[in-house]
Order: sequence, then C-alpha cells, then structure tokens
Amino acid sequence: AASAIKQSATTPNLPGTIDPANLSKSTITAIQTALKSRGLYSDVIDGIWGSKSKAAMNAYLATRGQAAVTLDTLFSLGVSL
Repeated sequence: AASAIKQSATTPNLPGTIDPANLSKSTITAIQTALKSRGLYSDVIDGIWGSKSKAAMNAYLATRGQAAVTLDTLFSLGVSL
C-alpha cells in the first residue's frame, strides 16, 4: 500500500514541479502576462489558472522540452516566487 501511495503521489507532482493553480493571484497574473507577450496566451489576464492558462503553459513547456512547470520554467518567463 505504501508503494502505491508513494507512486500516485509522485506521478502527477514530480519533485521540483509546481502546480500554477496553487500560486498567488499576482503570480498567476505575471505568468499570464509573460505567456501573452510570447503569443501563447490570448485570454483575459485575470490571475485565475483556467484551461486557457494551462494550454498556454503546456505550449510554452513544449518549446522548452519540459513536461512540467518548475522554478526554472517560471524564471525563464521572468516570474519569481
């Protein structure tokens, strides 16, 4: 049971990864602004991590060859925590 719990806990949230939905509204706003400036996000900059924010971030991750958001991802966007 312990290994199953450990596996399910680490699979979606790999060590060092960040779920932008858990970040502050001001940080999400900064991420949306950075993605918009790169032409990846075209919705309203509202500080809410919705499906369009996720899609834009996934597109950005793809350009970097990354599978998940990390501190390095945010720094590359000019966003700090």
